[in-house]
Amino acid sequence: MTQSPASRPQLIFICSPFRETCFSSPHLNIGYAKALCLATFAEGNYPFAPHLLYPSFLNDENPLHRHRGMEAGKEILAACDALYVGLRYSLSIGMRMEIDYALALSIPIYSVDLDDKPAIIDRTPINTVADLPIILATISNLGKETA
Repeated sequence: MTQSPASRPQLIFICSPFRETCFSSPHLNIGYAKALCLATFAEGNYPFAPHLLYPSFLNDENPLHRHRGMEAGKEILAACDALYVGLRYSLSIGMRMEIDYALALSIPIYSVDLDDKPAIIDRTPINTVADLPIILATISNLGKETA
């Protein structure tokens, strides 16, 4: 997905967890989203992460605000060239909705991971929802020793 010098920068929708999970805190999730954006920008593309923008003026705990923020994100996703999914900490319901929407619109989807620079070190295509369990299982086994 790195652009060639002759091509235009791609608009990349960043999909990663926002709310607290059993694996991460909101602070950790926001840092991860920012790192995904920085790595995407370093590739020469333009990232958009609605969960870094909308909570700055909408209350995510207010169901109406959350719904309107998610709907606004979907409208922007429809204009994007690709969806980058950061699955390091979890797959949330909101992320699943964004993935389903991108699949319905035939927007290319990639599971991405970062190194410590941050730079994108893995970009795995997601072609169907059936790819998600395989990718999640791979991520959950990272760092575990095999017998």
